[in-house]
Amino acid sequence: MTTAFVTCCALIIGVPLGAQYLIVNSEVEQKVDLDVGAGTILVTRPGRAVSDGVVDRLADIPEGSRIQTDDGSQATLSFYSSNNHDSIGSAQIYGGTAIRLTTIRSPRFASSPRGHRTVLDMTAGRVRVSISPGTSRPLAITLQTPQGLVLLDQMGSYSVEVNGQETQVTVREGQATALANGGATVAKTNQRTVMPTGRQPLGALPPERNLLASDGFAGSLGTVWSVYQNQYDPADQPGLVDESSSRGRPAAHFIRDGRDWGQIGLRQELNRDVRDIRELRLHLAALILQQDLTKCGSLGSECPVMAKIEFLDTSGTRREWLQGFYSDSNFLGDVPTSCVTCPPPTGPHIRIPKATWYIYDSPNLIDQMNRAGLTPASIISISIYASGHLFESMVSEVELLALE
Repeated sequence: MTTAFVTCCALIIGVPLGAQYLIVNSEVEQKVDLDVGAGTILVTRPGRAVSDGVVDRLADIPEGSRIQTDDGSQATLSFYSSNNHDSIGSAQIYGGTAIRLTTIRSPRFASSPRGHRTVLDMTAGRVRVSISPGTSRPLAITLQTPQGLVLLDQMGSYSVEVNGQETQVTVREGQATALANGGATVAKTNQRTVMPTGRQPLGALPPERNLLASDGFAGSLGTVWSVYQNQYDPADQPGLVDESSSRGRPAAHFIRDGRDWGQIGLRQELNRDVRDIRELRLHLAALILQQDLTKCGSLGSECPVMAKIEFLDTSGTRREWLQGFYSDSNFLGDVPTSCVTCPPPTGPHIRIPKATWYIYDSPNLIDQMNRAGLTPASIISISIYASGHLFESMVSEVELLALE
C-alpha cells in the first residue's frame, strides 16, 4: 500500500513537472535560407565531404553547415523560427567569409518563455547582421571569432569583420557586447570596438562617420538630395526619380522609357575636408529591374545604377571616382565593362543579379586614390544616378563612411 501510494504521489507530482520541463526547454532547429547576390557560395552540410555550389537560392540549411564565400561572391542568410511566425534576423555575407551554423535553435512550444538562440562560428571575412524588430520572444545572435565572442541581443544593424589580427565590431543601431580574455565592452549605436588577438576588447571607440547628411531618401528628395536630369533629345521621355520601397526597404526609384540617351540623378553637396581621413568607404544597396543596353553601353558610361564622388586633390584639381552596376550582358560583341572616357581611379563596373538587392561596400577609396597618384583634399559631392535609354532601378542605404 505504502509503495503504491508513494508511486501514485510521484506520478501526480512528477508527470506535470516533467511535462512543464519539456514545454519550457524543448527546442527545434530554426529555418535558415540562403539567397545568393553574386558569385557561387559553397555550402557544406554536416556529415558530407563535398560542398554544394549555390548560385541562386538554398532553403532549409541545417545546423552544423559550413558556408564559404570567395572574394567576388555575396549572399544573405535569413533566420526564421521553425513555424515561420518570427523573422529572427539576417546576415549579409561578403566575400572571403567563412561561417559555421553552430547553433540555430528556437523553443518548440509557443508557451515556452525561452528565446531564440543563434550561434555562428566565424573564422574570417565580414558580415552585416540585422536583428528583426517585433519578435514574439527574446533572441540573441552570437558570433564566435578567433578573438572572442560578439553578443547581439537587441534590434538593430551590426557589422563584424574578422581577420588573423582582430575582430572589428561596428554598431549602426542597437547594442553589441564583445567578450575576450576576461574583459567585456558594450558598444552602442554609432560606436565600435576592436578585439585584438590575445587581448581584451579595446573599449567603446568613435565610429566610422557617415559624411552624408541623409543616407535614406524618405523626405529628402529635392532638399538634401537635389534632383537633376539630362538627355540627348529634349523631346524624348525625361524619366523620373521618386521615393519608393521594396520589401520594406526605403529607396530612391529611377525609371525611364526613352529612345535615346538620358540620365536621372540625385546629388548631395558635401564640401568636406578629408585630409585627416585614413579610410573612406561607400556603402549602398542596388536593385536593377530592367535595362535595354548591354552592360553600360558602348562607352561604359550608361549604367542603370551609378555612383560618382567628386573631389579636389591637393593640387586643387577637380577629380572624380565612379562605380557602375549593370545586370544584362547578353551581347557577345566588344562592350567595355568600365567607363572608357573616365580617368583613374575609376575601375570596372559590377554585374549584379537582376531583380535582387545587391549590397556594395567599396574598398578604401583613400588608398585607391593614392594608388592612382592622387591625394584627396576634400569631397565636393556625391551623385547617385541612372543612365541609358530604358531602365528601372532602385538604390538604398547610401553611406559614405569615414574613419580618422
